Amino acid sequence: INKSILANHNSQIETKKNILEAKIARLQEDINFLIPKNQQIASLKLEIYSLQKQIENFQPTQIIQELVILEEAKKGLSPILNLIIGGILGIFIGMAIESSFFPFPSEIILIPAGVLVAEGEMNFILVFLAGLFGTLTGAVFNYLLALFLGRTAVDFLVQKYGKFFFISEKKLRKADIYFEKHGEVITFVGRLIPGVRQLISLSAGFARMNFFKFILFTALGAGIWTLILIYIGYFFGNNLELITLNLNIAILFLLISTLIILIIYFLWKKKNKN
Repeated sequence: INKSILANHNSQIETKKNILEAKIARLQEDINFLIPKNQQIASLKLEIYSLQKQIENFQPTQIIQELVILEEAKKGLSPILNLIIGGILGIFIGMAIESSFFPFPSEIILIPAGVLVAEGEMNFILVFLAGLFGTLTGAVFNYLLALFLGRTAVDFLVQKYGKFFFISEKKLRKADIYFEKHGEVITFVGRLIPGVRQLISLSAGFARMNFFKFILFTALGAGIWTLILIYIGYFFGNNLELITLNLNIAILFLLISTLIILIIYFLWKKKNKN
């Protein structure tokens, strides 16, 4: 349970108790100064007794229910959250899968991990490194697959199994065309675009891009994406609506940033060509 939320609700409970105790004190003063009419005194004592019972039996059921709901919502963010809680290995494996062929959104791994970082259950640096190196592992797998199997073998695999991984020959050809002309910058910005990052690694392998350059530009792009998702979970992890809103804003921001980077790059290339 989120400690900050629990502390806030405990404060509310204490405030409620203080109000009730103050009311009891005022009623007690009324008894001391009232004309001792048995009926009035009995009525006031009954009210005092009732208030005392309220304090003794005060149960913040609504608060407890809210905390339970938040806890369940947090668990519902990711079907592999239990694996993540079990260790950094879960994040590494999940991100390696996401960065390879499999259509496995990184959002359901890193956002819940960010929630756990905020609660002090995981270390930020370890989560970031696990996400980054997991992404690099999946990217290198695709790179080596394309490098050693070659175009013919990969085309066959895409024709036969591509539909299961949302990869088509058309998408692969388009990635190849862009990569042949602008390999390094495409490797970087491609990691920021959903649905493109897996294809870029294949194109890099086909083009036999320098391996160290491939690692460098992949790490730069993947590092930015990893940080964004962790921070979304860290700051908005208990609010699903805010997660969705900020994730959409982050994706829009990345797309705009990517467009600006590409425009600057193409203008620079054109200037050098002239």
